[in-house]
Amino acid sequence: MNNTKKISLALSGGGSRGAYHLGVLQYIDEIGLEIDAISGTSIGALVGVSYASGVKPKDQLEIFKSKEFKSVFSFKPFGASLFSINLKSEILDKLFLETKLENLKIPTTITAVNLHNGENLYFNNGDVVKLCMASCALVPIFAPVRYENMLLADGGIINHMPLDPLENSNSKIVGINLHPIFEKNTKNTLWGNFKRALYIMTFSQNRQSQDKCDILITTPELSKYSILSFKHLDELFELGYNDAVNLIGNYDKIK
Repeated sequence: MNNTKKISLALSGGGSRGAYHLGVLQYIDEIGLEIDAISGTSIGALVGVSYASGVKPKDQLEIFKSKEFKSVFSFKPFGASLFSINLKSEILDKLFLETKLENLKIPTTITAVNLHNGENLYFNNGDVVKLCMASCALVPIFAPVRYENMLLADGGIINHMPLDPLENSNSKIVGINLHPIFEKNTKNTLWGNFKRALYIMTFSQNRQSQDKCDILITTPELSKYSILSFKHLDELFELGYNDAVNLIGNYDKIK
């Protein structure tokens, strides 16, 4: 692999499935493929910013598996959300080696939604911890994050795999989608059809983003894993790594 080749990377949201992102990044590192820019939502924002700050994929994986990281989130059933987030946890200092987005080694843009007006916002400067956790704040599971004069929540509400910040890049766009729209065994019932219709509506823009990617990395196997469970991070890492081998390994064949 010629290590002068560059890609731009779009990382979707998907909770604990983010370990799949890490497997892809591990393969990218091993073959010496340079990342020109990163755009991410939710866990994609967190993984992308951590990577762009200098934390290696396997080191991120170990952080995500640690008790210290899990303790960042505490259950609070009678509040405004099911879980609260400790933005001052020391483990976050290991996950983010920079405090400002503008200081990252790789230009990185992350998304969040301003709940005050429904606007989808792109950030490439500002506080790393607050903005990453805001991008991950899927309400009502997590409370939105107050930042400046905004009330920010999960960017995946509107733009699940943001490609807009990468469209002016001269490098090939590689998208990693943790919420693939594959046909499932949908039950032909009122509730079954409603859930499937809601899912398709939620990720309709995701399909458009997929079509713009030069290389799309995803698999129906991801549907087997809960976005809220940390029990299968190693499996997801290996799944992402193997899919990257098969898809990015054919980089030279992509027009």
